[in-house]
Amino acid sequence: MRLAIAVVTALLVLAAPARAAGPEFAVADDRVLLAGGQAADEMVAEWASLGVDVVRIYALWNRIGPSHPEGDYDWTALDAAVDRVVAAGMEPMLNITGPGPLWVSRRAERGEPRYDPDPDLYGEFARAVAERYGGRVRRYILWNEPNLGGWL
Repeated sequence: MRLAIAVVTALLVLAAPARAAGPEFAVADDRVLLAGGQAADEMVAEWASLGVDVVRIYALWNRIGPSHPEGDYDWTALDAAVDRVVAAGMEPMLNITGPGPLWVSRRAERGEPRYDPDPDLYGEFARAVAERYGGRVRRYILWNEPNLGGWL
């Protein structure tokens, strides 16, 4: 019995202490971050110095998506933003959101890309984002505030 108590006590002492998940600190400022350049570098450095853990970044469909169905995605600004955040030791969280380009609206004749976006095309865009950033991003938000007319 003493041996069993000694073994359990040793295991408890040697076991790594459990760490309770504490609050995470997050920030978002796409206006600066997606614009890039020195201002973005300075902002990201400041966030890191303040202890920010997570940076939310918009993956805006209408800025990344092609202007016509046969076009290519333009990942330039989002690539740079994700790279900056990761290089500074913070975790990017991508908000895959619209509005999309006008041609993805199922009622494009209305001239409003926010109106009735094709969910299958949005799914293709979301998949493309996840495939591109899957090795560097583990958190995603699907569509920003779809209850507000400015977003959907």
